[in-house]
Amino acid sequence: KETSTAMALQEACRLLRANSVREWSLCNKDIGDGGAWEVALALRENRSLTYLDLGDNGIGESGAQQLALALKENSRLTYLDLAHNGIGESGAREVAQSLKENSTLKSLDISRNAIHEAGAREMALALRENSSLTFLDMGGNGIGEGGATAMALALKENSSLATLLLVRNGIGAGGAREMALALKENSTLTSLSIWSNGIGEDGSRDLAFALKENSSLTHLDLYWNDVGEVGARYVALALKENSSLTFLNLGRNAIGDVGAREMALALKENSSLTSLNLYYNGIREEGARDLAMALKENSSLTSLELQANGIGWEGAVDLLWALDQNRGLKTLVLESNGIGTA
Repeated sequence: KETSTAMALQEACRLLRANSVREWSLCNKDIGDGGAWEVALALRENRSLTYLDLGDNGIGESGAQQLALALKENSRLTYLDLAHNGIGESGAREVAQSLKENSTLKSLDISRNAIHEAGAREMALALRENSSLTFLDMGGNGIGEGGATAMALALKENSSLATLLLVRNGIGAGGAREMALALKENSTLTSLSIWSNGIGEDGSRDLAFALKENSSLTHLDLYWNDVGEVGARYVALALKENSSLTFLNLGRNAIGDVGAREMALALKENSSLTSLNLYYNGIREEGARDLAMALKENSSLTSLELQANGIGWEGAVDLLWALDQNRGLKTLVLESNGIGTA
């Protein structure tokens, strides 16, 4: 493997220096810091590469530092993937510093790098100055409430970022509250993914209130966040007023039949949502019946995911009958619901 990795790295650097490649993936090649240094040196000379994937390569702080220095000089790269490398807080600081000077990079993935709160704060400071980045993935970094707060403050000033992923970061209800405050002021973010963060009912409430004022967000992923019945009600009430959201993931949030009824009532009034995921929520026959009634009136939803809910045969029949009156729904997922046969 070492021989093949060395050959792949050598070839990559040769092509980079020759300016003969626009996209290159060195994902999962275990190039380490030494390989990152070589790539960084080549990047300083390159004037053609726009896409570079260095994910899962064992790149640490020193490798990140060299790549960051290269970013300050490179003016062509628009996509950089550094996911799952362990660059740490120090590496995140170096990358953040480069973003203050770089004006071409549009997409950056630094998920699963153990940057923690300190690294998130550095990235937040960079976002206040950077005006080119439109996509940022910081998932699985343990940034916590403090890191989320810093990012939220940055969003109040940043006017370029369109997509932000903060999945599995332990931001909690406090972090969700700060993100909600940012959404009330930010008008450029269109996609926010904060699944598996334990935001609970309180965090859901704050985000729901923000949705009543925000008119730019189109994609919101709240999967596996302990939203519950109460949180689902807050979100549903927001949907009655919000007219920009098109995608909502509330999967695995234990909203039950009560939450399903609230969502159904919202669907009768909302005319912008096109995709709704209610996977694994403990929705039974009663909840399915309420959703079926909503489908008879709703004309905007095109995808509804209800798998793993135990709605049973009668719940499935109600939903299928509703399709006779609904002409907009194209995808209805009902697998793992104990439907069986008639």
